[in-house]
Amino acid sequence: MLKLRQPWNKILMRSIQFTKAMTPEQEQALQEHVQAIAKILYKATPPEQLTTLGGIEQAVREQMQKHVMPEVGVFLLQRQQERQQDAHARLKVSSEN
Repeated sequence: MLKLRQPWNKILMRSIQFTKAMTPEQEQALQEHVQAIAKILYKATPPEQLTTLGGIEQAVREQMQKHVMPEVGVFLLQRQQERQQDAHARLKVSSEN
């Protein structure tokens, strides 16, 4: 098996640019969750996919697109809808006054 100098999830986390700064506590919590996700996905990935950097990249992409990204997308969509409903309710209340 190919050995990397850094776990792939740390490399991915460094490449992501967040638009809002996280607190150290949020960063720590995120890192813990990322590690837990990485362990689960590692166990669900055939070992022969993890022998080359290209295979690792493909496995990560496939697993993330199949399991993680849809859930994050649904969560963000729900939050956005909640914000819009709250803003609409505030506008309605202010227009009634």
